[in-house]
Amino acid sequence: MKPKSKNSRGFALIATILLMVLLAILTVGTLSLSVVTLRTSTQDDAQLRARANSRMALMIAIGELQKLTGPDTRVTANANLVDETYPSLLGVWRSWEGSNHDTTNGRPIAPNYGVKDQAESSGGRFVDWLVSSAAARPTPSLTDAPSLIQTTTSSDTVPLLAEGSLLPTDTRQVHVVPTELRDGGRIAWWISGENQKARLGQPYQPRSNDPAGLYELGQTHTITNPDAFGMPSLLPDPEPHHISNSNAKAGRRAVSRKTMALIEEGNAVRPDRKFHDFTSYANGLLTNTATGG
Repeated sequence: MKPKSKNSRGFALIATILLMVLLAILTVGTLSLSVVTLRTSTQDDAQLRARANSRMALMIAIGELQKLTGPDTRVTANANLVDETYPSLLGVWRSWEGSNHDTTNGRPIAPNYGVKDQAESSGGRFVDWLVSSAAARPTPSLTDAPSLIQTTTSSDTVPLLAEGSLLPTDTRQVHVVPTELRDGGRIAWWISGENQKARLGQPYQPRSNDPAGLYELGQTHTITNPDAFGMPSLLPDPEPHHISNSNAKAGRRAVSRKTMALIEEGNAVRPDRKFHDFTSYANGLLTNTATGG
């Protein structure tokens, strides 16, 4: 039997080394894959938690809106109507319900306007501000508005309305201190009064010209005149039912807030950057704020 050569014994050593290198590569690859999978799983958990917290904040905001403004006798107004230095904050007031009348002549008795700015718990008309940071106070107060919202970025606030939706020179930003949750995460919400903005969009053509049609037009489909904002090119077309009219005004494109970005010609400022001034979906309701209904 012929003895093995030195070259054959060297090949076995090389094969062993290559196999060890291959196993090392597989080990490193498996560890890297495990790290990436673990990191992705952690990121997915954080995204799911953030989405769940966002949805919960939305539901809480809707619940507060229904609770505070649900009755027809409630009135909403912006905080700068109380004091022009107040931030962009929506407040809720009780209207004069008209429940007090003179028994001799049936005339309504004027309410005590001296307490109209006091909290509802003190016999006043003010109910509360519509922002998540208001819930941390023991009792609502009209003068709390400046402390509930900040207009600049800080380390302890989250931006709810910033430069992405406003002009760089607009100082009406909304930054709110979030609420810590026991199971992790933070939430914050803020409600804007869409009914107090100029509504853009397609002018509504009533289904009939009788009193019922006029009532329908005035009830929910009134279009605000943007000429007051120095943007006359957004005025509606004189014949709104002619959709193909080549002279149709740019305001027809504002079917949503995102499509406001399409309105540029003839305007110095795009409406989508003026969050506090323009909207595309504000509807009004004819309600009796004195006695309800």
